[in-house]
Amino acid sequence: KFKAAASWMKGKINLSYYNDGSADNFSLLYGSKLGAYKFGAVNLPAIGFTTNKFTVNFLASDRNYYFVLIAQKNGQFVYVTPPVTAITN
Repeated sequence: KFKAAASWMKGKINLSYYNDGSADNFSLLYGSKLGAYKFGAVNLPAIGFTTNKFTVNFLASDRNYYFVLIAQKNGQFVYVTPPVTAITN
């Protein structure tokens, strides 16, 4: 399960996702418009059989952001999550 929540700190969103062992690499796409992801991050934590966490920093305050997570294993696409959303403080 992929979740997004505003941090208590301004301009940060905390993400968490469970890796069921089907992926060895995660990438993130995000932006302020659904489906229009202008930003990204690669090589997110991918520890198997646990909940992994990642924080996105330097976001505009009081804005809604959308996030999708892309899973890969051995360099091959596995899945992309449905978008999740959170509003920054």
